[in-house]
Amino acid sequence: MVIEPFWWWTDEQKALAKDVDEFVDAHFEETEEAFWAKRFPWKTMEKVSTKGYMGAGVPKEYGGLELGATGSCIVAEALGRLYAVGHVFVVSMLGGLHQLLVFGTESQKQKYLKQISEGKVLGAVCITEPFAGSDAANVFTTATKEGGKWIINGKKRMITGAGVAGRYFFYAKTSDDPEERRQYRHITAFVADRGTKGFTLEKINALIGFDNVPNGYLDFENVELSDEQRVGEVGQGWQVMMSGLNFERLIGAAVVG
Repeated sequence: MVIEPFWWWTDEQKALAKDVDEFVDAHFEETEEAFWAKRFPWKTMEKVSTKGYMGAGVPKEYGGLELGATGSCIVAEALGRLYAVGHVFVVSMLGGLHQLLVFGTESQKQKYLKQISEGKVLGAVCITEPFAGSDAANVFTTATKEGGKWIINGKKRMITGAGVAGRYFFYAKTSDDPEERRQYRHITAFVADRGTKGFTLEKINALIGFDNVPNGYLDFENVELSDEQRVGEVGQGWQVMMSGLNFERLIGAAVVG
């Protein structure tokens, strides 16, 4: 077994590590072939979904395996050997998973967590913008409430999974008030589906070493979203973002071993 088990792992966690390691060994060649062909490994991703690994961190009531943080890290570390698969696993699983568990409504959990568990709809997280990188709070994308709809305008950049993802978790500015900006209460979290009118893929980037992991530019032009697509309270986006990133750091570290 490639993964070295920790002394405090349960028997179930040791068995999980053995199972996912064997899965990776059995599918290594096909993902290597996809990598060199610069082709997204859809075939392997479908098998990952069939095994239920995409739902590693999702509670059983929403169709997941409910493996917790340790179990999710075990799956992530093993899948990290499968080129693009490990990266897509992290991005898709973190494409709102932790945020929805903590801040989502029950209807959002029923819809999106089941999508994550089934792995049929991949996810992406959209934070980086042309003028918002390391300063993630410096969001220029706006969300304006008009009647019962949110109107989204802006751009997101360097988004892993752009184009192949069907669900996009993103953040937009909902206030220009200086005091709310000082308190980081000016951002709100949303989730949008691919194909929504006005939500488009501008281009796919060619990145060295990530040849078969899509990374691209996304544009929002008068995109209309319902209030049901807002995650958390208005102005709570910074908390939602940091909560998700803290979990992402854990799983991301596991992928790189």
